[in-house]
Formats: sequence, structure tokens, C-alpha cells
Amino acid sequence: SSEHGASTLEVKFLDWNRCHDAGMWDVVLFADAVYTEELARLLASCCEALLVPGKAGELTTGAPCIIGALSSLWALEAAEFLRAMRSHGFTASELEVPETVCKGARSLWGIVAAAGSRLIAGGSTDSYRLICWKRSDDASIQDSGCCLHLEASLREQAAMRECRS
Repeated sequence: SSEHGASTLEVKFLDWNRCHDAGMWDVVLFADAVYTEELARLLASCCEALLVPGKAGELTTGAPCIIGALSSLWALEAAEFLRAMRSHGFTASELEVPETVCKGARSLWGIVAAAGSRLIAGGSTDSYRLICWKRSDDASIQDSGCCLHLEASLREQAAMRECRS
């Protein structure tokens, strides 16, 4: 609310083929949006266009960022999105959803769950990864840690799923 210094939230339809006309934002959010490799590359391009320019390498709290939830149910496509984001100069870090947030969400939905289970809004979060991307001009940072490990893991999951089919 404006009494707490927050701005008005505005939601609009975004045509991913025309995202360059949609303005620029400090934070870009998406969830469960990658279902094909082509869409993965298109969304990565949109994310780059929508995020305000930040100081290159500004990986601090408060720097412009993209936060997205990727599903391993679409593992190959999610891996392609991670690769495409790296190619656009972003570095990724996986965000852990605190247990207090999960517990609060479960209580809002009246869900009784076993201790340690990861349920939010009636469904499991186990197949989802919450990732934060920030711009980086340092290729060694872009190609390290979370992103490459998660990308390799997703590609392996996709290959195993394909073998079972």
C-alpha cells in the first residue's frame, strides 16, 4: 500500500515476440513458463530486454534481478533456459524457500504435511527450483557454481526420462 511506501502493482499481458516495447524493470518475475527450447530462448531474450541496465558485475542485494521458478518436469527446456541466460551475460544462484514461508503457505491452504515436506498451495515444490539471475560481465562467474551444476542435472534428468519412454 502507498502508506508503507510501496508502489502500485500493475499486471499486463506480455507478447514475448514484442517484449522490447514493454518498458524496463528493476525486478522481472516468472513462474512455470518454459515448455519448449524455443520458448526458453525467447524468454531469456525478453528477460534481458526487460531488466533495467545495472552496473556490470553488481551481484549485491538490491541489484536488478530476474527471479523465476523452473520445473524439472520440463528438464531439457529448463536447462536450455539456463544456458540462454548465461549467453545473455547473466549469472544464476538458486534461492532456498525458507521453511517458515512453506509452513505459512501450508497453513493458509489448510494443508497438513509431514515435517520436512516441501508443499506450497496444495502441490509439491520438489520439482521446482527458484533461481535468481543478475547481470555479470565476468565469464568465470557466469560459468560457475549453481547454473552449470543445475543445467547438467536437468539435462541428465531429461536423458533418463527419455530412456524410460
